[in-house]
Parts: sequence; structure tokens; C-alpha cells
Amino acid sequence: MLSSLRPIFPSQMPQNTKATAATTISPAVAISPDNPEKPYVNQYLEQAQVQHWQNLNGCAALLLLAKAAQTFKGLSVLITADMNAATQAEQYLRFFDQTLNIHLFPDWETLPYDRFSPLEDIVSERLKTLYALPHATQQVLIIPITTLMHYLPPPEFIQQHTLLLKKGDCWDIDLLREQLTLSGYRSVNQVMEHGEYASRGSLLDLFPMGSETPYRIDFFDDEIDSIRSFSPDDQRSLETLTSVELLPAHEFPLDEKGIRQFRQNYRLAMSGDPQRSLIYKAVSDGQSLAGIEYYLPLFFQETASLFDYLPHKTLLYLQTEVFIAAEKQWKTIAGRYEQYRHDIERPILPPEKLWLNPQTLTDYIHQHRCIYLHTDLLNDPTRANHTEDNHNHQSLHNHTTYPTKTLPALLIQTRADDPLKLLKQFLATSKEKIIFTAASAGRREHLMGLLKEHEIKVHTVDDWQAVERAKRKRLIMTAPLQDGLWLTDDQLIVIPESLLFGIRYEAQRKRRKSRDAEAIIRNLTDLSEGAPVVHEEHGVGRYLGLITLNAGDTDGEYLLLEYAGGDRLYVPVASLNLISRYTGSS
Repeated sequence: MLSSLRPIFPSQMPQNTKATAATTISPAVAISPDNPEKPYVNQYLEQAQVQHWQNLNGCAALLLLAKAAQTFKGLSVLITADMNAATQAEQYLRFFDQTLNIHLFPDWETLPYDRFSPLEDIVSERLKTLYALPHATQQVLIIPITTLMHYLPPPEFIQQHTLLLKKGDCWDIDLLREQLTLSGYRSVNQVMEHGEYASRGSLLDLFPMGSETPYRIDFFDDEIDSIRSFSPDDQRSLETLTSVELLPAHEFPLDEKGIRQFRQNYRLAMSGDPQRSLIYKAVSDGQSLAGIEYYLPLFFQETASLFDYLPHKTLLYLQTEVFIAAEKQWKTIAGRYEQYRHDIERPILPPEKLWLNPQTLTDYIHQHRCIYLHTDLLNDPTRANHTEDNHNHQSLHNHTTYPTKTLPALLIQTRADDPLKLLKQFLATSKEKIIFTAASAGRREHLMGLLKEHEIKVHTVDDWQAVERAKRKRLIMTAPLQDGLWLTDDQLIVIPESLLFGIRYEAQRKRRKSRDAEAIIRNLTDLSEGAPVVHEEHGVGRYLGLITLNAGDTDGEYLLLEYAGGDRLYVPVASLNLISRYTGSS
């Protein structure tokens, strides 16, 4: 066990308490998001229980956070400067402790006031996280501070618009379809994505927001006879369930009450004739126009922030430069507002209606117990941002210094007589346990071969827990780490391949592969029997025609593809987007 990285927590303090104008403990004044005209005073700003963990070089901060999250019985919230840092933090934490229950709250991935909507998968993950947060215990939430600035629907909207379907329940299937439509679900011929449903006789297929798979509900008269998950690719059933929860399809309501609230708020917030507004007319007709997310406050009497979803027992961790990122984002928002606010057909809301300003955000953060994660020593006057740290953090005396060091330059000099000279010199003077890491199994084997050529013998381990148990001094493993680690008291060093080869890989979230638009097959008439085609996952095959198959008690049309050796693949017509023309040489 690593004894030098022991979490030191701030003492207990009041949680989620909103101060009032009558409170005069602190001189820090901000504008209340509930009433922009009424100032309030954050009574905990000077008394906030703040801890500073400093000298956390390399990936030490996230290793320490992984240990702290296992110790803390509430919700640990890591606030990062941007989405890339959040994605990397998720990968690091899962590597250091595979048992952690981690939520990554994604950004919409749109620019402020953009006129297109976020992907359904993103909305699904956001709703799933918001639904789980109020009761989260011993879990981790990772969120970029720019995403934390957004106002959200109130928690009661998520709770009240979540539908529970159980085996044996009685439902009028027509009323259930109507309920799904009012919740924002789209009626389609075949369910493929989040927020869709399809009805055929006594069968109802639906893909709930926040779910990994779609579900097939079989009715016997008005009674739910069975609930099964199924694969959207081949329509085959996976497992039987007794119940399923249906989250709303959007972060705003498009039912009669929601539309009425929108129309009322729109007329109060916007000047001019509402009938000239594309957004007003679309919502009045029950339609969700692209970019409607930036009108979210108009659907509610009051909006909320993510802080309203946090459970009572919450501990915040802040990476460096988060407040700089918030200030930069606020300037970007202001610039985009000036760019788009003069459109008569599509007037927009002012920034303070959609985002927490940096001062209010800071006040909200300091109403919770906080731990700031610093790579350097705060009291080092030689640091470039020493003055800035003292400006941002009101209390620097509650700090814990951890015994870590920065690794020296170890870059492989490919043109030198001895390319690994720097590494060899470092290993010759080191008595610590040293772990080399590579991003994949293939890169690990390449690195092992290179080390072996230079008579550096290493042994493979599978995970971080095996590292802590290992008796050998030289180890190698696959890991997503791009930052080194040197724990001086624990005699442990981690050297990622990025320090050896000088290449860093940007942490990326999984996305569907993009393909050449010219090669995508738009219609079945584009296909001729015998033509070579490319399946996104299975590669080049030959199209043999269209056939009808029965899968999961449902008849459907499938494309038949043949591969080398006579192997055949049946692709649902609804998955035509996975097929493209073969554009290689004939």
C-alpha cells in the first residue's frame, strides 16, 4: 500500500446553504440567480472549510483522489478546467481504481447560442447523471467548470417526468404512446437511438435516455407481459427484466404545461411581436427546433444549477486554473451574445439567464467543503502564478504537502550513439520500484522490445493493484497515463511512454466514426447485387440482395452481405448508414 498519499479532509461545514441579504458576515456580494435585482452575501466565503493539497506532481493528484473517493462516503466532485481534462481524469481514475463508480457529466459540445442541438447520446448521459446525483453515495462526479456554469432544469422536473414501467402493470398502449410523445420521444419505424420508440401491434420498442440498450415491451391486452432488452443492430433479445425507468427525452418539457410556460415567459423576456419568432412558433406547435436548449429557462418558473442536485454529503475537488477557464468562458459568452442578439426572427436570452457568472459560481463552490489540487508549492515565491493563487484562494494555511517529485528529462535521442542514455543514467541511480506504461498492448510490446535491446529487463503486470503488490523492481503495463509519477517516500516511480518518446495523446471520448460523405449509401436503389460495399465494423464484403427475416418475434428487411470464405452478415435496413460504397481500386 502507498502510505505517503493519505487524504487529509477539511472538517465538516454546513452544506448547500443559500445566504440571504440579511447575512453580513462576509463582504463578498454577488447577484442572486433567483432574483437579479436582489444582492445576497455568501456567509461561508471567509469561513469556508477549504483544504489545499500541494506538491502533487504528475498524476499524483488523481491517484490521491482515487484513494480519497474510496474513503469518503458521500459524493466526490472533481471540477476541471475543460472537457479534455475531465475525460483524462476519468481515464486515470478508472485505471487507479476499477471499482470506482464514476459519472462524467458531458458538455453539450456546442458553442454558446449555437443553432444546433447536442447529440442524443450526450443528452442521455446528462439526464442519467442528473437523475442519479441526489442519492449518490461513495461515487465520483467529474465536470468541467464551463459546463458547471450552465443553468439546468429543476430537480423536480427530472423526478416528475421519469416513468416506471413494471411487468404486470396495466397500460392503455395508445395512452402510453401519447405519454412517450409528450415526454419528447420520437416515433420511428425501427428503434436505433436514444429517445426513440416504435409500436407494432402488441409490441412496443423504446430506447430510454440513460439506458445502455433499448427495450421491447410485450403487451397481453392492456397488461405488460414481458420486458426484454435487445440489440438495435440485429434486433435479438438480450435479457429479461421486471421493470424499466424512462427518463424524459429532453432537459425541458414539450407537453401542454411546458409550452404554456414557455409562451408566457417568452412574452415577458423578449420584446417585439412573438409571432415573428421562429422559436416561439415552433414551440407553440409542440416542435423542438435545433438550438432550443439555449431557451431552456423559458420552460420553467425557476431554473437550477448543478449544485441543487448535489447530495448533502458532497466534497468538491478543484484542479488548477478552473477560475481562469470560467472567466475566459464568460468573455466568450459575452462575445457570442453580441454577435447574435440582433436577430429579430430568433432573439436570444442574455447570458445571466443561461449561465452562472464567475463570481456567483465561485460563491456557490465555497458553500461546500473544497479541496484545491496544486502541482506546486503555494508558498514558493518563484512560481509564475504565485500572486494569482493568493488572489483566487482566500485561505492558504490549511494545506497538506505531499512527498512527490518531478521526473527529469528522459527523452529517447534516436540519433545519438546511445539513444537511451538519459533513461539509463536515471535507472542507475534509482532504487525505487519503476513502472513503465504504454497506451496499448501493441505499444507495450514495442517498448518492452526496445528496453530489452538495451538490457533493461522488465516484467508485465495487469493492473495498478498488481503494481502495489509486486516484489520486482522493474515493471511494465498498459495504462492511459501520460503524466509521470514519483513518490519519494513510497519509493515508486511511473514512467509513461510520453516521457520517453515525447508524444502525448489527447484524451478522447468515444464517438461514432465519421466517413466520406460521398461514399455513404443514401438509398437502397444505390446498391446493385454483387457490388462491393464496406461495413463500418466488419469491412469489405459483397452485397447479395435484400431479404426478410424474423428476429425477436418481428419481421424485418435485411441487407445480405457475403465475405471471404462464405461468411454472411445480415444488416437491418435501418442500419443502412453503416454501409458505404467500396471506393478502392477494382
